[in-house]
Amino acid sequence: MPELAEIKQAITRMSTPDRAELAAFLLSSLEEASYWVEDAKALRRLDELEFGQVSGLNLHAQSHRHDLR
Repeated sequence: MPELAEIKQAITRMSTPDRAELAAFLLSSLEEASYWVEDAKALRRLDELEFGQVSGLNLHAQSHRHDLR
């Protein structure tokens, strides 16, 4: 079985729709998942991001801010 790091690296090479489908699958596989996003809302958010209407978070910068607390 591949290591988690290998799986993560492979996922970054996937297309956005495939990553979204995988994310939905993983969320649905969690037994106690309490957070569900409607498909239409998720697709709308993705469109907003792709068309530059909103900007994504820089998770690397976010983790550094967290380290400073």
